[in-house]
Amino acid sequence: MSNDSHHAYSHSYREPTMTTQPRKMPRQERAQATVTALLDAAAQLLVAHGYAALTTNRVADVAGVSIGSLYQYFPNKQALLVALRRRHAGAMRRFLLTEAPASGDVRQQIAELVAALMRAHAQDYALHRALEREVPQHLLIGEEADNAALLERCTAMLAAHRDELLPPDLDRACRMLLPVVDSLIHQAMTLSAAEGQALQQEITHLLQRYLLASPQAPSAAAP
Repeated sequence: MSNDSHHAYSHSYREPTMTTQPRKMPRQERAQATVTALLDAAAQLLVAHGYAALTTNRVADVAGVSIGSLYQYFPNKQALLVALRRRHAGAMRRFLLTEAPASGDVRQQIAELVAALMRAHAQDYALHRALEREVPQHLLIGEEADNAALLERCTAMLAAHRDELLPPDLDRACRMLLPVVDSLIHQAMTLSAAEGQALQQEITHLLQRYLLASPQAPSAAAP
């Protein structure tokens, strides 16, 4: 092969793009049960053995379904894990939208929001940590979209108390604070109950001091 033809070939060749989209969505109850079993098995294996040891064959075996049934819905383990992350994120989002405060004194709302975030993380923290630590970051693209509802709730909560707050841009304040709080809560999840409660209170005080214009003493953390 000439250098020219090799050069042309090298520019025309492209590595195949790995899809992380499901092949099809389950419609019937039996199909939904199959997909649920596959995602449950993937979660179990990811927590117990990590990303590298997770294979589609092991997932199918633990789920009690054939590998062919798995491939009807997921082309590879990456697509399976993206679906698992979406399911987990959706469950946390629904929990937070139910638990997050909608009205009341702003200091107490901040305390209740931190408490709701703590409870949301505690729902299945082992899986939450495994998804963040084990799954390659390029598979987690779309986190911002998953957080949109929480960001909207945070901004709306603060907007209701605009005159009591220091930050001029509430949307920016929420975009900055939510990842900080998330990181601190991850730390709290690794502590004893007493130490975790103490850190929850410090997180609450941190937000209150940053957000509030009034010099009044910060509220205690919600239980």
